[in-house]
Amino acid sequence: MHIQMTFPQLEVHRIVNQFENPVHAHDEQYQITLVTSGACHFSYENRKLRLGAGEGLLLLPSDLHNFHLEDGSGVLVLIANDVDGAMISKPSDAGGGPMRIPFDTGLARTWLDAAFLCERSDLLAAQETESLMLHQLQQLLHGGSSTLSAEPQRAGSGGMTAVGRPALPGRADPHVARALEYIHDRFREPISVEEIAAVALQSRYHFIRTFKAATGMTPYHYVLHLRLAESLRLLRQTRSTVTEISLQLGFSTPSQLYRMFDRYVQVTPEQYRLLQ
Repeated sequence: MHIQMTFPQLEVHRIVNQFENPVHAHDEQYQITLVTSGACHFSYENRKLRLGAGEGLLLLPSDLHNFHLEDGSGVLVLIANDVDGAMISKPSDAGGGPMRIPFDTGLARTWLDAAFLCERSDLLAAQETESLMLHQLQQLLHGGSSTLSAEPQRAGSGGMTAVGRPALPGRADPHVARALEYIHDRFREPISVEEIAAVALQSRYHFIRTFKAATGMTPYHYVLHLRLAESLRLLRQTRSTVTEISLQLGFSTPSQLYRMFDRYVQVTPEQYRLLQ
């Protein structure tokens, strides 16, 4: 089985049981292979390596490699660009050859769950999940804990005072205040972490952490709930169709609006309109 999930700067591959790929290299990307069960047999620049569960391997751009798995084995493979300058750069003391990485297999499950649950068709959601995963990966590669806590979350956790209405901070950090003003002006349009973080004069990861500390929500969750509140109003006060409303509010597809109603309102948009 091979499942691939694609983010703007990151590919996440879940591979289990028998598998073998041809010898290849990534011109501008890093590959991090984490063995979650069994063993992974690597060929790196004509050298043979065996990795067991709880072991990982970092490969640099242009490193020739391939690997194979047998039944009962599984890996999580991350193929990433070097985001924000040296985000995944190889530590200077790693020496020659590939870098072995010890890790807790629970961390791989956390990343896999985050990738599965992410609304990847929404740029803001994809960038947010990607930023948190890459930051944890950077910590792991540069000597951080191999049992890092899970930060990527499913949309909708906390920060709600009513359906679709995010709680506002009493006295926001001035950087967060600028970001909030920007979001409230533009939440009906497609929006990215980069542009909001730039308004707040912060890096992507630091902005997400600062914003969540101030509002109780990540930027994606906050935007999502503003859109939900507005969709409820439009369903009550206009004759616009669900498809028209989803397009007006910057949803990637109407199905994203339906999933949000199922999660928070427990009825479809059409049923909500009939109940008003």
